[in-house]
Amino acid sequence: MINGISKIKTLRSFGIYENHINDGCDEFAKFNLIYGWNGSGKSTLSRLFRCIENKKLDGTNYTESAFEIEYSLDGQAQSILTQQNLSQNQLNIRTFNNDFVRENIDWSGTVKSILLVDQRKIEERKLLDEQNKTLKLKESASEKEAKIADDLDTEINKFLTRTAKNIKTSLKLIGTEDSKYLNYNKTSLENLIRTSSAEIVDPASVLTDEQITLHTKSASPVEKDKISFAANTISQHYFESSFNELTKLLSKSAVNEVIEFLRDNPDIQTWVSSGMSVHDEHKSEKCHFCGNKIDESRLTSLNNHFSNEFKILKQEITEATKYCPDLPELTLPSVESFFDEFQTEYKDAVAPLVGVITEIKSIVDQWRVCIENKSNDPFDISQKISSVTVDLIDQYNKVILDIATCVKKHNDKSENFQSVTTSHKKALELHYAADEVIDFEYSKKVEDRKTAYANVQKLSDDISAIIKEIHRLEAELSNESIAVDAFNAELAKFIGRTELTLRFDAKQKGYRISRNGSDSHAQNLSEGEKTAIAFVYFVTKLEERDNDIKNTIVVIDDPVSSFDSNHLFHSYSFLKKHCEQAKQLFVMTHNFAYFKLVRDWMLKKNQMRKQPPEIKARAYTIESKSDGVRQSKLVNAGRSLTDYNSEYHYLFSKLYSLKEKHELNLDEVYLCANLSRKLLESFLCFKFPKKRNDFRQLVDDGVKKYPEIKPEDAERVYRFINKYSHNQEIELEDNVDNLLGESPAILNILLDMVKTIDEVHFNEMEAIVTT
Repeated sequence: MINGISKIKTLRSFGIYENHINDGCDEFAKFNLIYGWNGSGKSTLSRLFRCIENKKLDGTNYTESAFEIEYSLDGQAQSILTQQNLSQNQLNIRTFNNDFVRENIDWSGTVKSILLVDQRKIEERKLLDEQNKTLKLKESASEKEAKIADDLDTEINKFLTRTAKNIKTSLKLIGTEDSKYLNYNKTSLENLIRTSSAEIVDPASVLTDEQITLHTKSASPVEKDKISFAANTISQHYFESSFNELTKLLSKSAVNEVIEFLRDNPDIQTWVSSGMSVHDEHKSEKCHFCGNKIDESRLTSLNNHFSNEFKILKQEITEATKYCPDLPELTLPSVESFFDEFQTEYKDAVAPLVGVITEIKSIVDQWRVCIENKSNDPFDISQKISSVTVDLIDQYNKVILDIATCVKKHNDKSENFQSVTTSHKKALELHYAADEVIDFEYSKKVEDRKTAYANVQKLSDDISAIIKEIHRLEAELSNESIAVDAFNAELAKFIGRTELTLRFDAKQKGYRISRNGSDSHAQNLSEGEKTAIAFVYFVTKLEERDNDIKNTIVVIDDPVSSFDSNHLFHSYSFLKKHCEQAKQLFVMTHNFAYFKLVRDWMLKKNQMRKQPPEIKARAYTIESKSDGVRQSKLVNAGRSLTDYNSEYHYLFSKLYSLKEKHELNLDEVYLCANLSRKLLESFLCFKFPKKRNDFRQLVDDGVKKYPEIKPEDAERVYRFINKYSHNQEIELEDNVDNLLGESPAILNILLDMVKTIDEVHFNEMEAIVTT
């Protein structure tokens, strides 16, 4: 695991890096060399590192960018740096690029001051060392607390999002009419937790399965009409008077002369009684059954048997059915007319009704039987009847009232349908939330996060105070003259002469660039001199404020300009001397000669015998493509860059890779023109070393001995290269169609020319780039 930056996982909307992902790019090593043509995106990539160094995107053109950079510090686990946590990163990076030069050096004015620590002030230095150690401990503690807080924040936010989604899914089962729950999200859950802080952590808010079923049914969006029901209960005395009257009647008997035979045979007695009524009605002296005259004594005996008292008793018995009252008329609502959640309760309420009514009816039916028996035998006083008990009446009334309660619940909901269903949904929402919140220990985690952030703030205050004290000590220890001496000594080594120096200007609080000891600012600096001054200045500043190079990630963007090739070796050796001990080193260049020097130094480190083998250095290149929008990507360098010692190999490899394409995009077309000139010029100069006046003569003399090469093809190649490879301005409207149309064909003609002139050379080059 690399101690530093291991990969750029993603990089979006960062200049030409529109949508870079870490595909085809190995993990960074300790030493990293990046090759790319001008305009490919080297400087943009260096600005990404400078944003990390400055811990901000503000003030750049990349405020809308997004990135993920994987890194590790001092053997710790891998971490991810993004645009969101950029300000908290602990990476110690120093970046040399045009932005650094522009911010620190005014070529017509002053160079910013460098503060190197005076090692002679022993006591102040001890205090500074102690403060720096304390600062590192505080920063480490702050980073840990910030990670705890961030991890808790991430965990809590993931919990809220996941739980809100679960609640939304659960409540969807009820229906999708309620937009609140249809669009339920993390914010909805946070509002619930805030407004129901006590209930959300109360175990009583978590419902049983039966309660969940009930609330789910109750929250159903299906409306129903109100139910009409007459709750006709009966009083406890409803049957009492009837019972008393009937008991009294059953104990009555008429006082008369009883004919024993009739008494003992009630059916004959009833028959004779009816016959007596018929006889009296018709004033007849005969028996209409036998036709004989009825004896007077028999009539007297019968009249005595059927006396007036007997007749009155019979009349009472006939009317006694009035003592057998029916229960009040009862019309029960259907089960289906109730809301679902009340149906079971209603069924339970109605269930005892049949049994109670049957029992009451059986008692009243017994009364009717006794009346019928009494009617048949008025003289029987032995019959006894059972009363309808108060308990039985209470049971009946309870059923009626229970039914009325169910009806009332149903009607209350029907009248207030929206508010009732909403309350049930809230109960379910609270249940699902509380179940998760309690299990997750949400309150504890929120409190822990609050504590962690408070610790971060306290540590931040401590760090600010320590930094202030460090700056005070550094001001006492710092000595601009020490920095000047160190800079001038290194600059002299770099450029090989002492004519250019820095001189401290106390009024300007910076340095003036002096030539040959003059008090005036040096004028007309060459590009090489500017590059040398800027690079040496940067390396000198690496030691500023007692910075340790071994704990520093150093990023160098093209420390050699296009106009100072004589300083290539000086720049390379200076880089190697001062930056080899860096924690991690990134070098970017467009100059192939410089690339070779650094490549051979870096990649040789991988050849050191060590078990297990360790990759200490890697090479990369920046590739650009155009798909409507020009985009760049960092990838592993090919063999043409890593295995061979000439730019010619690289040129041939690039052109050969383009020749198989049916179409070239705009970037590839302009690249094709430049590469073609360099390749053809290098090839022909080597094949025909006799001096020619210009490129045109070189082409003409090179092809004239080969009749296979058509003059018109050679002319097309020359015209194309001469017109498009060195244009100072890109004339888009006039040239693009020609470029796009001719490039693939001209590229194949050019490679065929090389093959025709030297087939052995071409075949070997082809083998190299295709292996």
